[in-house]
Amino acid sequence: MGRKIYFRFVLGLTLCTVLTHVLSVSAYASSQNLFALSNVSVISYSPLNPCGFSINTMFAGGPASTCSTEGGAHPVIFANHSPGAANTVTFSTSSAVFVSSLKLFINGDGPANGNLRDIGSFTFSYESSPGVWTVLATVTPSHPEPNVIVLNLTTPVTGQFFRAQFTQYGPAGPRVDELQAFSHPLVTPEPSTVVLLGSGLIAVVKRKLSMKKGKPLST
Repeated sequence: MGRKIYFRFVLGLTLCTVLTHVLSVSAYASSQNLFALSNVSVISYSPLNPCGFSINTMFAGGPASTCSTEGGAHPVIFANHSPGAANTVTFSTSSAVFVSSLKLFINGDGPANGNLRDIGSFTFSYESSPGVWTVLATVTPSHPEPNVIVLNLTTPVTGQFFRAQFTQYGPAGPRVDELQAFSHPLVTPEPSTVVLLGSGLIAVVKRKLSMKKGKPLST
């Protein structure tokens, strides 16, 4: 009985440490967003759906949509075009920033609605020299699309002028919730990673207990 209590105590303490680390990484990332609206000026953008959207909503701190179908949420929905049509947002930061990673929040309508409002692809560029735009990342999500796309740039850069492009996947303009950027890589383990790590810790604790008792334990 005492052995089981000891095992559960050690396992619980270790998993709490792991989860605390995961949450602290997430909180740190959120507090260091370089693309908050207070630090961004939009230069130009593709036409939006006419139902009460603001391009500023694409950045943290932007206004909520006044479109009744969005229920007070904070998305940007681009105007309807043909599948593959490019929707571009060009913007600048108040001063040059060092960008190492991106986090894109998107929200299609799901498979029950034909994955309407999904993005076909996302491309992120910066102005590497006057009039010259260099692509830093391109991703083509699966469908139904994930709600969050995390990208660690192969080559982090310092820049002030940026461009985000979202292609249209289906017959309706894509919905984009928010684009964030960070000066450090984003390392946020998936829940499955935490579970696997926990499983490994269980094996380690069992092994240590068996060594103390002088006999093997089944795994």
